[in-house]
Amino acid sequence: SAILSIIIYLLAISPLELFLNFKLVYIHEIFPTIIFSFLIAVILLGGIIGLYPALIISNIKPAQALKNKISKVSNSEVWTKRTLIIVQFCISLIVIFGLITMKSQMNLIQNSPKGINTDNLLNIKSLYLAENSNSIKNEVLKNPAIENVSISAWSPNMSPGFFSRNVDNKDNPDQKIMVNFIGGDKDLVPMLDIKLIEGRLLRESDYYGYPKPNPQYEGDEVNNALITRSTAKTLGIKTLGIPYKGLDIIPVGIVEDFHSESFHEKMKPTVILAQSNQEYGNILIKIKEGQVKSANHGIGVVMKKFFPDRYINY
Repeated sequence: SAILSIIIYLLAISPLELFLNFKLVYIHEIFPTIIFSFLIAVILLGGIIGLYPALIISNIKPAQALKNKISKVSNSEVWTKRTLIIVQFCISLIVIFGLITMKSQMNLIQNSPKGINTDNLLNIKSLYLAENSNSIKNEVLKNPAIENVSISAWSPNMSPGFFSRNVDNKDNPDQKIMVNFIGGDKDLVPMLDIKLIEGRLLRESDYYGYPKPNPQYEGDEVNNALITRSTAKTLGIKTLGIPYKGLDIIPVGIVEDFHSESFHEKMKPTVILAQSNQEYGNILIKIKEGQVKSANHGIGVVMKKFFPDRYINY
């Protein structure tokens, strides 16, 4: 039955993808967990399913069985059979309703505006880049299947930012507003198709900050930054190019709101900083349409060159 279930699963993948309107992705790092869980389920279900027939057979007396005089089924056995049938029926309903829920959730994710475009985006997470960030980026960009590359301290849809700050709420002095910071090079925003509403995008010159205007600023310097539309509204920022003391930034552009986390989380005030030569970070790679296979091979060669002793998951 376990082998049969595997065969049915493999045959059902394509119809399931068609039903969900979504291509299922094979994730290498969870494969051992799936295999282990499957083996445990086979052992447990095999024991549970085989327990009832074993109990029935053990109650049959050999002498009566040879004379074809098996005792009548007791009421407890009848209720056991009915319970098993009900449980099987309930499991079937759970699976059906689960698929319907998955379908509705996938439709919500695919049709709701995210504010960013993560199609054909490959994320190599949590790497120690040392001084090699620009070299790695340039090597990956040599591949004709690669559209763009960005080194970022943030993973799209995975976290609100790499650090946060609390600023005073002008409408309610007793409350604080938490503002999340996203860091990445100048190619991060255009690569993710984040829409610019006002001002300009980040440039290479924005990698370097300015001396703080006065001692009231917390940091050692202020940096040019982008803010989202809701952040500008929440913080009351109406004019660009003016330092904002609470965040040690100079807003130079306003971009459209986007989901930095899952849809379960509300959009939060967000600042995007320009960062270069990051010691730790994620490599975000935009692959050209239809060239995933050739891109993966080239990326693997580059990762092997810079990280020969590490297995890279992406």
